[in-house]
Amino acid sequence: MTDRQLTRKAYDRDYRREYAKTVHYASVALPKGDYARIASQAAHHGLKPAAYMRALILEGADQFTPTPPEIEAELKALRLLMRNIAGNINQIAKYSNRIRAAGDEQGLFSHLRQLEEAIVAYTRNRLRAP
Repeated sequence: MTDRQLTRKAYDRDYRREYAKTVHYASVALPKGDYARIASQAAHHGLKPAAYMRALILEGADQFTPTPPEIEAELKALRLLMRNIAGNINQIAKYSNRIRAAGDEQGLFSHLRQLEEAIVAYTRNRLRAP
């Protein structure tokens, strides 16, 4: 080898060592369909898939708020109650149709909507609390 080749080899080695100190690699396994969708969107924006995913991750990281386990447990219980209420409303609607009596179904749905809004507001407040 010539001095120039040795110098280039040493430069490349040193560069890779220094570069490795400034980055961290993360691997992501995607189904082929998902990867094809990302690759298509990346090409549309003139980016390579890795650069496009990096941009999406960094943008989403600023907007993502993880739900703590204790709040997730509360939400699970609230969702169960909401499904029970919805089931009860469905039974009321069936009974109303069977006896041909008109109940205040819109009022029921209005109350259900208010309950859902209260749950969403409660959850958002819990996530903002320290």
